[in-house]
Amino acid sequence: MHPQLVAGAWVVFNDSRMTLRSDYWGQSAHSALPIVGDFTQRALRLHLIDGRVSFDTQETPGF
Repeated sequence: MHPQLVAGAWVVFNDSRMTLRSDYWGQSAHSALPIVGDFTQRALRLHLIDGRVSFDTQETPGF
């Protein structure tokens, strides 16, 4: 997540004929996280998003 961009990836493996030795690579997060990371790095390199921008951390009065 970046103040100028929110990205996500949904990776699903739905073939019951194939099995994996462990659940490590069967967990979608292990496949999706590198995809989102690569996408964000490319956006930063191409200056599509500003790497110096940060989230506003000041609380607004009220609620």
